[in-house]
Amino acid sequence: MSVKSVLPTLSIGYRDHSSIRSRGLAGLGPSFDFEGFFGHTRYRGSGTHTHNYYGVRGEVYVSLFGGLYAGLGYRWLFDDFGPGRTSTNAASYDRLSEYLYLPIGVLLPVEPSRSIRLQVNYLIEGRQRSDLRQVPGFLTSATNRQRSGYGIDLTLSTGFKSLELYLRHWEIENSDLVAVETVQGQRLVFEPKNRTSEIGLRMGF
Repeated sequence: MSVKSVLPTLSIGYRDHSSIRSRGLAGLGPSFDFEGFFGHTRYRGSGTHTHNYYGVRGEVYVSLFGGLYAGLGYRWLFDDFGPGRTSTNAASYDRLSEYLYLPIGVLLPVEPSRSIRLQVNYLIEGRQRSDLRQVPGFLTSATNRQRSGYGIDLTLSTGFKSLELYLRHWEIENSDLVAVETVQGQRLVFEPKNRTSEIGLRMGF
């Protein structure tokens, strides 16, 4: 199956990267990055279906040395997928995704107004809640935990009016198995291995 954006994702956020950009005493404080976003996607799998999604992302960092930094991140994403039906009459349901992760990165100045930032996000734990009660025949929902995965963030500051190009990518392995109740008894379900990619433009004010 695949889920792709129908329209560009809209986001708004606030950040302060002064400490990880500084080589002086200003680098002793924390830096942070908070963002809220909204999008509209098309699901292709058991038929097709379009739906909205909403999310927030927050990261806090401390400067280490030589442009290196580390911190803690959290990503919350809600797929407003159900209750409903796809084009082939398959049942759809809401899904909530949460990632807690450890960002480790490096900021490399290219020119006074340009820089490249490379960040690797090590998954501490992911949690996927599938509201299977919205599917006929299911009596309980499922919450699956993901314990293995990573992400990569790459950002290029162009130096033109705070315009940045960025790429985000996640690779998450299979989750654990959990039992759910159905009208026909228990079933074991899991969240399969998945990947997510984003590319975009960001303007600062």
